[in-house]
Amino acid sequence: MKKIAVISAILAGVVLWAAMPSFSELTIPLSSDPEPEAVSEPSPEGDRPPKPGDCPDQDDETFAKENRRNRVYIISSEFRIGPNTGNKEEDDKRPKVQVTDFFIDKYEVTARKFRKFVNDTGRRIPSDLRSQFDQDLEYPICFVSWRDADEYCRWAGGRLPTSAEWESAARARTDTKWHFGDDESQVRKYGWVRGETDLLKEHRVGQLQPNQNGLYDMVGNKEEWVADWAFPGLPEYKPLLNPKGPDSGKYRVTRGGSHLLFPHYSESGVMGDRKPNERGLGIGFRCAYDSKFSPGKLKKRKGR
Repeated sequence: MKKIAVISAILAGVVLWAAMPSFSELTIPLSSDPEPEAVSEPSPEGDRPPKPGDCPDQDDETFAKENRRNRVYIISSEFRIGPNTGNKEEDDKRPKVQVTDFFIDKYEVTARKFRKFVNDTGRRIPSDLRSQFDQDLEYPICFVSWRDADEYCRWAGGRLPTSAEWESAARARTDTKWHFGDDESQVRKYGWVRGETDLLKEHRVGQLQPNQNGLYDMVGNKEEWVADWAFPGLPEYKPLLNPKGPDSGKYRVTRGGSHLLFPHYSESGVMGDRKPNERGLGIGFRCAYDSKFSPGKLKKRKGR
């Protein structure tokens, strides 16, 4: 009887072992693994990232057309510049500035566009910047200095936005911490910021929701260089019409926060400052373009 019981136990163990899934079937796929065949939803990052060879540089005419098509017109506006404290009495003390009409890029400048600039001009760049051309070319370009950004925008027929222009475009005629309000829990609907996600993970431009002006990634993804020198102390905006900051300084202003920074830094009125030759994974830019409307037409167009 004992022999029969032992044999039965062994046979039951063999059956149980045969019914168990293999080790590979028990492995939980990492985020970089391909999705199981049963899942039909597309990846939030879109289709397969294009390899550099899949995206040859655009010819000049195609580049120019796409560049014009992706500019957004920002109508003249008047607003209180600088960060919101949440205290109305304090917030009302912020200087009120006017910014006249201009255009601004809908998206942050991508690695694909910056590569064309480098190839067309023969610009010498450091290896950490050049390495961006070996990744997904629809990521926003990073590791750019202020001069890199400034010269790209001039080459593309534009310029870096002033700090006031950038804030006007980001606020979209609101006076809250972000264009969508003051609720920090909503930030990740509009921008990639530091949080529970991988800090080093980059994202293609235009993946989340735009603001009311139709601009993407004005919240997070990359800090954006703007034209201004940073004020050494409290900001003094003079003149109040199209202010441009100090004539000189030690640091240049950045705006919008990044995927490396906490949500607070992505508020519409918050300004960062960086040395002009600083390069980093979290620093990119977008360009602005002059409008055909002159400052003299501001009053005529205000009631529109």
